[in-house]
Amino acid sequence: PDLVLAVPTPGNRGSVELLRSLGLTVTVLDPRTIAEIQQSFITIGDALGRPEAGRALALQVANDLLGVRRKVASASPRKVLM
Repeated sequence: PDLVLAVPTPGNRGSVELLRSLGLTVTVLDPRTIAEIQQSFITIGDALGRPEAGRALALQVANDLLGVRRKVASASPRKVLM
């Protein structure tokens, strides 16, 4: 593969290091917020040599979220259990 994406967990550290030792490009991502997810798109785009595509996707998500926020701005707050 051109790029291996990994999420850090206690059980995969050895596997990630093994993949790297084999010469594979491994990018570890651990997004926990929307902003971090958007940054992950940029990081992946950069790693694939397609920075414009990563930035475009991050911008699209930001614009979509802005649209949702505008639509619900006048809505009454809801209590939710997840």
